[in-house]
Amino acid sequence: MRVPMLYKEEPSQGRVDTRKLAGTGVFAALSIVMSPIAFMLPRVGWGQAIIDPVSLPWMFCFFLFGLKSGLSCAIIGALALFFFDPTAIPFLGPVWKLIATTPLMIVPYALRFSFRGERKGFATFGAYALASIPAILVRAAIMPPLVLLYFSLFFGSWWEFHGGLVIVAATIAALNTLQSVVDIGVPWATLYAVKRFLY
Repeated sequence: MRVPMLYKEEPSQGRVDTRKLAGTGVFAALSIVMSPIAFMLPRVGWGQAIIDPVSLPWMFCFFLFGLKSGLSCAIIGALALFFFDPTAIPFLGPVWKLIATTPLMIVPYALRFSFRGERKGFATFGAYALASIPAILVRAAIMPPLVLLYFSLFFGSWWEFHGGLVIVAATIAALNTLQSVVDIGVPWATLYAVKRFLY
């Protein structure tokens, strides 16, 4: 199955790409709108959402407009969520969401240069999936230690109340893996269906 190739971001030569700028703002705003919905969705005992749609607009922005726009959208959205997200104190939801989502953009972007030794992006779904798997693994590897360390600073061995360290770490990794599949799969499948890959 063929997919549209990633668009190579050309130097702006001092000019601002208004399409990318507007798209970044729109998708950042959408992530803020989705924040109340995310707060109402099911969560595990320590507050982590089973599925969180807040990062979906960030990934749509990445697929449509490229790495710089995607990262800018994620940063703007995360900063804005401090004022709207009920979990923003003390820097809980937005910061973790930003840290967890950025590997899904940076790792595939970096790996795309290795395919066929040329900057052609992903010519097939298999190549795209192959580049996405390391990104998912990176996220699943970094988030459990961060979550465990964060809560342990305030609550000590808090995992003992949720089945033990191994169970909690495995659950965090599993939820991040599930969220990664959603974050990557939903935008890719949607944009492929309507043939709107601009990046």
